[in-house]
Amino acid sequence: MSASGDRQPAPKEVVINFLQLMGTGDWADMERAGELFADDVSFWIAGNTAISGTVVGREAVMEGRFRPSRKRTVAGTLSLKIGAVIAEGDYVAAEWTSRRAVVNSPDYVNSFFGLFRVRNGKIQILREYLDTQAIVESRWRHVDSPAK
Repeated sequence: MSASGDRQPAPKEVVINFLQLMGTGDWADMERAGELFADDVSFWIAGNTAISGTVVGREAVMEGRFRPSRKRTVAGTLSLKIGAVIAEGDYVAAEWTSRRAVVNSPDYVNSFFGLFRVRNGKIQILREYLDTQAIVESRWRHVDSPAK
């Protein structure tokens, strides 16, 4: 608890809040979701695609992973459905499905599994597993090389 008596949210609450904010389709909510990352968050995405690899730091994650999606997403088409969410200590495992219409590309629909580590109310680590073929088919991000 803080000096004011506010309790720290449980890791599961932090992850559910993060996913709910990411799924509203409101870009201001996406920025609020980003505030749930620790300053030194480590965000890894599986596979060998343009978005695979590790990005470290809140601002780097927002600039490299989330803000570019705003330019590619057709306004009003983003949706996210949360599946199972299981917590054990600092770790939270979550499933979700996301869909959106993408500018000049086929629609993007993907299923995700994320393993989060949450400490002090902030996401410290996110390891994200997804259907990498869905990224390729929708031409979600066309860049020459994966994240470093």
